[in-house]
Amino acid sequence: MLIDSFNEMSQKVRNSQKALRGKLTELQDANEENRETQAKLVHTAKMASLGQLVAGIAHELNNPISFIYSNVSHLSDYGQRLIRLVQTAEKSPKDLEKVKEEVEFDYIVKDLPKLIQSCEEGARRTRDIVLGLRNFSRLDEAKVKEVDIHDGIDSTLDLLAGEMRPRIKVVKKYGEIPPILCYPSQLNQVFMNVISNAIHAIKDSGVITITTSLKTKNQVEISIRDSGVGMSKEVQERLFDPFFTTKGVSQGTGLGMSITYGIVEKHGGEIRVKSKLGQGTEFIILLPIKGVQ
Repeated sequence: MLIDSFNEMSQKVRNSQKALRGKLTELQDANEENRETQAKLVHTAKMASLGQLVAGIAHELNNPISFIYSNVSHLSDYGQRLIRLVQTAEKSPKDLEKVKEEVEFDYIVKDLPKLIQSCEEGARRTRDIVLGLRNFSRLDEAKVKEVDIHDGIDSTLDLLAGEMRPRIKVVKKYGEIPPILCYPSQLNQVFMNVISNAIHAIKDSGVITITTSLKTKNQVEISIRDSGVGMSKEVQERLFDPFFTTKGVSQGTGLGMSITYGIVEKHGGEIRVKSKLGQGTEFIILLPIKGVQ
């Protein structure tokens, strides 16, 4: 009886172990599937953010390009008139004064420098937008580098200028801080997410204040404060949770601030939020100077 009982117990143990191994395999498969799903969701959030960014950049580029395009037709017309004037001077000098009136030479003299200046400003703005996009993406800087975070903030502001102008004023209070060791494109993503949130929080007109300082000899502090609608305590408590959003359907994935939190944490830093309803919001980002090795 003892042997039979022992054999029965051993069989039950073997069955239990087999069942546990099966459950463990199921859990491992589920965990792997969960990681893949999270990766896809993060990618989806980044693509949604990129889509909004591209739309904003397209709008920003359209304005200076439109200036240049509309001016080119006038420049072409003025060029034809001046060519006619030069040909008249060569072939029939006596008709020069008459042709000058016909081609409106005096008006061209006044208007031509303005057209050229307008084209120069449009080309300069286009160049600045493209340069800002290159600095923001830093596709050639996927590795850890020492960078001036002010450059990252400025390039982000350049890309978001179309969403802010003219209703939002940006006040910069940059302190003297050393370069920090980081993944530049990832930190730029943090600035993009936080500043975009600040823009959306300001319904009409308002101010975004960006302050940088040396918190300790080994840590820098970046404060991004807006004069927007603010957040309730309940929203603040869930702000960095994945999929949490206060935006409407199809307006946000709820992953932006979760990704921001993860990037800051990856850099050995910390992100805090201070807010009251009707009194605006302040995000404080603390980053170690040598946080990423």
